[in-house]
Amino acid sequence: MNETESVYDLTISFSSFNIEPVTISDFTYEVGKEPRGDLQVTNQFAIPFYGFGRGNLLGYQRSQSKRIVDRDVFTYDFTVEPDVKMVEFDIDFDDDSFVKFTDVAISIYDSRGKAVARDAMDQDRTRIVLDRIAGEAFTLEIKVAFAYSKMDAAWRFKMTERFFTNETIGIKIYQGYDRVFKLFPFITKKLEFAMDKSPRIPPEGFKIFGTIEFIDRNLLQKVFTVPVEFYR
Repeated sequence: MNETESVYDLTISFSSFNIEPVTISDFTYEVGKEPRGDLQVTNQFAIPFYGFGRGNLLGYQRSQSKRIVDRDVFTYDFTVEPDVKMVEFDIDFDDDSFVKFTDVAISIYDSRGKAVARDAMDQDRTRIVLDRIAGEAFTLEIKVAFAYSKMDAAWRFKMTERFFTNETIGIKIYQGYDRVFKLFPFITKKLEFAMDKSPRIPPEGFKIFGTIEFIDRNLLQKVFTVPVEFYR
């Protein structure tokens, strides 16, 4: 039987759960079978978890740290491919920068200069969303107003851009052959994840992202969410 190993880094962060190893560096697949890998989870809640896990790979993203000097405007050009249905930008200013401003305006303009999304920040982080779009070029603009003209003009922020694609890839969680499982407090269990198919290679500099939700079987509600990131 032919088996091929595809090397990615998969980062999964649990809230009140521990995962080992912190980064899963590969998954395997066989012809005609789902790509899969494994992880070990320790429930750090005080009560057992009984339920199942499911999720999706949603698109691709990247984060960048920006430092702007002697300017009150930052612009960033980006292109939306036809297979993208929505774009999000998370803007997170550091504390020292945000206190310098009286106003921060964020806009996204299309190629004709028309504003297609706007936001005004009243705290040091925000999210601006662009949806219902066709494939074309856009410009993100962040414009700040300084509280004092002689204030240090350097400012910093972290920018995360996410491109949600029309196609998603499902993720399932197993314990052995079981989709429904129990995790007792402070007992480490080996789980497996399986994807509907291999993820595509993201654009250069980006990583594939998604989420896994763990659902309580008795309450039929989400207990916690796991962010997933594949690094090429």
